[in-house]
Amino acid sequence: MRTIAPAKKNYKEVIINFLYPRHVPEQEFGGRVDELLDQLPVTEEKKGELRQEINQNLSEPVRIIGAGQAGVGKSTLLRSIFAVEEGDIPSDITTDATRAETMQFQSFQIENEDGFKIEFTDGPGLGESLERDEELIPQWVEQIDQHDVLYWVIDASSRDVAHIQKNIRHVLDETGYSDRIVVVLNKIDQIELEQEDREEGAEGWDEEYNVPTDELEEQIDRRTNDLVEKLETVGVPEDQIIACSALKRWNHGEVLDKMVETLPEEKQIKVAANRDVADIRELVDDDVLDELE
Repeated sequence: MRTIAPAKKNYKEVIINFLYPRHVPEQEFGGRVDELLDQLPVTEEKKGELRQEINQNLSEPVRIIGAGQAGVGKSTLLRSIFAVEEGDIPSDITTDATRAETMQFQSFQIENEDGFKIEFTDGPGLGESLERDEELIPQWVEQIDQHDVLYWVIDASSRDVAHIQKNIRHVLDETGYSDRIVVVLNKIDQIELEQEDREEGAEGWDEEYNVPTDELEEQIDRRTNDLVEKLETVGVPEDQIIACSALKRWNHGEVLDKMVETLPEEKQIKVAANRDVADIRELVDDDVLDELE
């Protein structure tokens, strides 16, 4: 199976591993940052610059904006990788496709115990109609320019991607965010199996182990290859594309890792410190877990 956007083995991985909640030592904020900086393969001068930037800009949030059609799972994705409770997200942001045309841009913040803040922004769903998209895209461009990273969620189980290609091309041409976009191919668990496999009674998702079946993995591979080729034609680099199922918590942590990679070092720390990736094992059958242990 093709690997979409493999994690890079560099200092960014050090940041993620160091600040992952299970590994955060019980120290004061300054001590944790100093310890982290000591692990980074950068010069002492660079470490000093990073420390100064972190201290000076502690109150400034990292700004992340999510785009895509209504109902593609943006809110589910956020809750699966950050310490975001459902009540933290404004109701309009979690509203289904029926409200897409009336929703305005809205933001909300989360903050960890060290004062690191992340601000999330969502806006009107795209793809409802060509006329509506032409009206909304300039508004999206204006909003995106005010954010550090853009994540664009696509329903990987849908083959209706022509309008998505058009919208992404327009946004990237206007913003220059090709190196600051993460495209998430969500809902891979809902990709349809081949007709022959369906007729033979094959299942798409192994509910006991909470993983794709062999038949579904083949379809995920075909579908993601097709989408990668289409997205590359509009300026999205292959290594900025991640396939996942936020609902099933499959490969969702890779989405967060990729967001971290796109940010400057001092902002990576703020995002990684708010990392709260939902445990995929919580959706695995208890008997299976007992066997594995």
